[in-house]
Amino acid sequence: MVENGLDLFGVFQRLNPRQKRCAALLVSGYSTNVAIASRLGITPSAVANNISLIMDACGVFSRLNLVLLIVRTPGLEQKLLEFENRVQREEPVAVQNLRYCNHAGVR
Repeated sequence: MVENGLDLFGVFQRLNPRQKRCAALLVSGYSTNVAIASRLGITPSAVANNISLIMDACGVFSRLNLVLLIVRTPGLEQKLLEFENRVQREEPVAVQNLRYCNHAGVR
């Protein structure tokens, strides 16, 4: 769908996986950076940055407008939710949740 000359499927296809997951969780009802961050295993500021980048790409200025844009674009919400479900099945433990190990002394 093209709205105001913007190809939303094209915009969302160019997002990185983390941004797609943030958008999917936002649409799913995770309304705070803390809630999304705890689900993804990242910091709330990383969530805020990712959502800000998505809003800039879509030309909207609030999370509400972003959610409305996604929901009102036929098929886009479903595509994002399917992406999130697929990632959850493939990666049950997020790599970013693993603690850093210094292997310099390990042989």
